[in-house]
Amino acid sequence: MKLLMTQRKLAEYAGTEIVTMELALAHRARGHEIAVYCPRPGKLVDVLASNGIASVASIADVPWRPDLIHAHHRLPALAALARFSGVPCVYMCHGLRPWVESPPLHPQIALYAAVSQKLATHMATRYGFAPDRVRVVNNGVDTNRFSRVRP
Repeated sequence: MKLLMTQRKLAEYAGTEIVTMELALAHRARGHEIAVYCPRPGKLVDVLASNGIASVASIADVPWRPDLIHAHHRLPALAALARFSGVPCVYMCHGLRPWVESPPLHPQIALYAAVSQKLATHMATRYGFAPDRVRVVNNGVDTNRFSRVRP
């Protein structure tokens, strides 16, 4: 599968940047082709590139037509949806307040994912999404890489 991920920046080891990077690495390990569209690239681009994952600062530079868009952040998501008409999308929301997280209403978005039940309820209520279009997908951890717990 060709999977396009969107992310607003890849500058620091923080928040959604780490989530995007870890998801991209996990999907790549499963044999999928991954590209990350990020209009504000930074040092994490080198980590992705060293693992065979393309990252582009312009949506026009995505190297192929994706089978699925896994979107984070409103503006990059809308750019990907506009560029790849008809490609289904999953929109992942990580927070209540930042406007960059607010989920766009778009017919290509097949599913809205939230990182907590509180956020899923907020999305369904505030934006009027049908409850069956919002799922809770908790942030995960690779227990093979991170197996030791601090005392």
